[in-house]
Amino acid sequence: MKRVAQRKKKLLFFNIMNKIRNAICVALLQLVVKISNYQTKSWEVKTDGCFRTYKQIKFSILHPEPDMIHIEDIAKGLAYKPHFSGFSPQFFSIAEHSLLVERIVAASNPENYYERLEALLHDGSEAYTGDMIKPLKNLLPNFVVIEKRIQAVIYKRFGIFPKGVKQADNVAQDIEAAVFYGKAKYDEIRYLTPDSAYTDFLNKYNYLMYKINEKNQ
Repeated sequence: MKRVAQRKKKLLFFNIMNKIRNAICVALLQLVVKISNYQTKSWEVKTDGCFRTYKQIKFSILHPEPDMIHIEDIAKGLAYKPHFSGFSPQFFSIAEHSLLVERIVAASNPENYYERLEALLHDGSEAYTGDMIKPLKNLLPNFVVIEKRIQAVIYKRFGIFPKGVKQADNVAQDIEAAVFYGKAKYDEIRYLTPDSAYTDFLNKYNYLMYKINEKNQ
């Protein structure tokens, strides 16, 4: 009986501490939001969420449509933006990261060209939004919604029904981290220039589309 009573006391104590911790987290989050709103009032933001892309397409961050998506814009945007928020020994683009993820998927399933295309385009939204670090992204839930909406439109534009390539993405990032910070060697990390990454990305896209069209005939 004493053991049961002790367990109940421990469980009650745990529940109380858990509630206190959750309350503190909520209070801190509310404080962050309050400070953010103080710094930038919503009525001070004067934008329609649109900008011109490399292909001179008027792209809407808030209301993206498939006809706003162009593969050259994605290739250019990813090739000229750094992965890992630029914290790599040399310039390493999101495009080169995407090519690495595609190769990882191809190694296990070479004939699934739609999955390989999904891998190539899995970070396509970052061509328009940039590669935001995860801790900051977690503090901006609206950004995540916008990013996912753009990514969904990209998949729709290229006829992809995403099955998920997160495992390959994680493997690629582990390899990159080992090379960047652990001094490991991996021939697939080439530190391509933006122009080379742009060309390689487009070449890979064109190859995959050729194979997809060939299989559909």
